Amino acid sequence: MRQETCLDVLRDKIAEAQRQGGNYQEQFEKEIVGTVVLTGYNNRTYSVAGVNWNMSPLSTFDTRDGKVSFKDYYQTRYHLPVREGRQPLLISRLSARDTRGGRDQPALLVPELCRTTGLTDSMRSNFTMMKALGEYT
Repeated sequence: MRQETCLDVLRDKIAEAQRQGGNYQEQFEKEIVGTVVLTGYNNRTYSVAGVNWNMSPLSTFDTRDGKVSFKDYYQTRYHLPVREGRQPLLISRLSARDTRGGRDQPALLVPELCRTTGLTDSMRSNFTMMKALGEYT
């Protein structure tokens, strides 16, 4: 299982853009949109539909108890510290189950708390790794 978080992917894209030039935001969106991520705090998977560059973990949202920041929410609810305050939020795709349950807004996810799943293009092009994966499965 991949241990890389979406924040790690973002940092890689920023470093790559600094070395080679280019727009790290476009590169990150190209890499992350359409992928499935796993959140360890509730053990659910989400399909990423987009990236909200205008929001961060310091942004607030409404709860029954009033407004709370994403950072405070995860600290209080799951005892998970969000260390990086300057990261965009990921927008999840609404599933059929969410729609049936009455949810009409996509979930906003903190990249630091989302692990990537699946294989990247570079993994697929690595013959040795693919051979080992084939033998294992």
